[in-house]
Amino acid sequence: MCLAIPGRVIEIQTCAPPAPQMVVMDFLGVIRDVSTNFIDAVAVGDYLLVHAGCAIAKLAAEPAGAGGAEASALWEALINHAASS
Repeated sequence: MCLAIPGRVIEIQTCAPPAPQMVVMDFLGVIRDVSTNFIDAVAVGDYLLVHAGCAIAKLAAEPAGAGGAEASALWEALINHAASS
């Protein structure tokens, strides 16, 4: 089974080819470098699904601006529930 985790792009790193294109992402306070070679244009503030250090999809923004923020809130609730069990 594979698991993709949503996170928010906080910085875009400038990489010269053939190096992978990288971004810095925030996963509920955990900051990680992520490759964006498998998806199209990414901007700071975008929410992405990440598996094994690679962004695999961009989460669509909802009209109210939720999108990835809503997914992150769900993950946070699951993590808090697991920690309290």
